[in-house]
Amino acid sequence: MDIDETRLEESHIVVRKLMDSEGANGEISCHRDRKTALQGADFVVVAFQIGGYEPCTVTDFAVCKRHGLEQTIADTLGPGGIMRALRTIPHLWAICDDMSEVCPDATMLNYVNPMAMNTWAMYARYPHIKQVGLCHSVQGTAEELARDLDLDPADLRYRCAGINHMAFYLSLEKSSRRQLRQYLPRPATGLRRRAGAEAEPARQPALRKHRPL
Repeated sequence: MDIDETRLEESHIVVRKLMDSEGANGEISCHRDRKTALQGADFVVVAFQIGGYEPCTVTDFAVCKRHGLEQTIADTLGPGGIMRALRTIPHLWAICDDMSEVCPDATMLNYVNPMAMNTWAMYARYPHIKQVGLCHSVQGTAEELARDLDLDPADLRYRCAGINHMAFYLSLEKSSRRQLRQYLPRPATGLRRRAGAEAEPARQPALRKHRPL
């Protein structure tokens, strides 16, 4: 579902290619009306940016910098995150309104930032709506750690938590056919150092200092 016809067609192409690549069966329907798209839904995936990167996010950068605060992305916390939340939350509330009416038992999978503020705001007004805040940093961090440990990401099992984008790992395990779960022996000692743009100036030193129990 998208109110923009061009973006809607692009989304249709992407979803179709994903389904084809995985050999998945199913029908895809495109809608420009939200309530129509939500009819009978079991899951509602939300991914949008109100105002776009330009002009809104660029303006968030500029306003903060003008007052002496230089933000990196400004989509999570701080003044930039607050401004983005003020733009975004009313639209999420509108989706919750429609879900309450046409698919009250559906689960929302929210990928929209600022994640913490958005999920908080929706729960505060619509506690009956089942929603989960998600971020690709979960699988992205797993892939980075797998590369550092010289392992296949598909061989890892992990449990993560956090107050921001859920990229704090409580456990990291290696799975195999013979042994479902095998704790990695002192993973901090096996980390490969990355150089240049791919370096981890915070994560790797922290892992070396605070080894998992």
